[in-house]
Amino acid sequence: MTLSRRQKELKLELLKEKKRRDFYFFLKNTFPRFIDGEFYKQLSTALQQFAQDVKDKKSPRLLLSVPPRHGKSETTTVRFALWLMLNNPDFEIIAAANAQDLAEGFSRKAKTLLECDFINQLWPDIKANDKLFTNKEWMLSNGSKYFAGSVGGQSTGKGSHVFIVDDPVKDLKQANSDAFISELYDWFDSVAQTRVYPGGGIIIIATRWSQRDLTARILRQMERREIDDEYKTIFYSAIAEKDEGWRKQGESLHEEWFSKERLLKIKKAVGSKTWDSLYQQNPTSTSDKIINTDWIEQVESLPIVNWDRQEVIVAVDTAFKGKTTSDYNVAVCLARGLDNRLYLLNYLRVQCDFTEFLKQFTNWYTKLPKVRKVLVESKANGDALISVLKNKFSNLIPVNPDSDKVSRVSAVAPLIEAGNLVFLRKHSSDYLDILEELNKFPNSPNDDFVDALAYALQYFQDQEKKSFDSIDWDIILKRM
Repeated sequence: MTLSRRQKELKLELLKEKKRRDFYFFLKNTFPRFIDGEFYKQLSTALQQFAQDVKDKKSPRLLLSVPPRHGKSETTTVRFALWLMLNNPDFEIIAAANAQDLAEGFSRKAKTLLECDFINQLWPDIKANDKLFTNKEWMLSNGSKYFAGSVGGQSTGKGSHVFIVDDPVKDLKQANSDAFISELYDWFDSVAQTRVYPGGGIIIIATRWSQRDLTARILRQMERREIDDEYKTIFYSAIAEKDEGWRKQGESLHEEWFSKERLLKIKKAVGSKTWDSLYQQNPTSTSDKIINTDWIEQVESLPIVNWDRQEVIVAVDTAFKGKTTSDYNVAVCLARGLDNRLYLLNYLRVQCDFTEFLKQFTNWYTKLPKVRKVLVESKANGDALISVLKNKFSNLIPVNPDSDKVSRVSAVAPLIEAGNLVFLRKHSSDYLDILEELNKFPNSPNDDFVDALAYALQYFQDQEKKSFDSIDWDIILKRM
């Protein structure tokens, strides 16, 4: 039977409509770095069902926990949002990230996709609305809108059929901040949830940070029946801890992108706590032990190295109260060895007043190799020490911490866990004290040694990052 021209046109239009309604097909054809795999099929299926539930006015709620760098934002906040707008006239999206510039970056990427041939072929009649087309807010000719906001920001007067919350916690500092977590909860209750139209949906897509993050709070509320909303939870671990039907225990989430071998290297680099939280979606309590002294190699003698030629620094943490019950004044000397590991060459840990510490510190300092920098916390009593020492030491660097002790120590813990810290063992009571302090932190009676060590480790960690960031990769690649 020969089809008429009209029948052929209708058949072609039905085929186009089928393609337009398939989000997985949309994702594959709009993601330049797309590498096919079962993970994206699973994620696309979940989002496709969410879209249908919104269309049916079922008020869907979705919690998606995905490891870093697996394309969760590119898939959901950029492509899924745009796909919804193209398929649903007068549809409104609000997407909120942990910072306004990040949210507008996702918005800009979605706008840019409108220029690709794939979209122009399937949606030839839908164009950008030139009257409203900023990175913060834009509109299509079919009446659908996209609004980019920040977590904690206002969306006054804005409504949404779908509200996307993308990685509301920026980093460990925010995850450990009582003030930020409280503000996040308040914002979600008073802003995010109130902006959704009846029947509309909410998607929270994030990596896990702690047992207090927004995902954990919603899980607790559902368990205690404190909320009416029922969230569908989909937690993707980087490496499967059990058989999941579509992948077996021990298999990586997206082998084509992150092989198991590569993930295990990441695990070693970031440390077990970060790995369990961000990559396995299983955060542990912030009160748990952060450092294990088994990670630190303890040697009876230092390797034969001309330490005067190595990068040697001193970090100081002070507490001048002048009582035997007071905190300790601590100075640590850390150096990078020829093997690129960090060696604790010496330390000073005393309870005394300002004058006595200055005397003991000066005497201790003269016995060290050539020190490149002396790091001194500028808050509290540090300013008094800095004002005196700056006339004696030209290499003095004030340090103004921008986070609490737990956050600082947690940030350098992966470096220690990776076996990059070496102690010169001392057979003394104060050496046993510092080991106990490290093992029990943050629940140890004293934490002054840990604090000084964290400053020193952070310095080397930052130096390594600057060195890596300064590499001109374009030149290197041209030489290969």
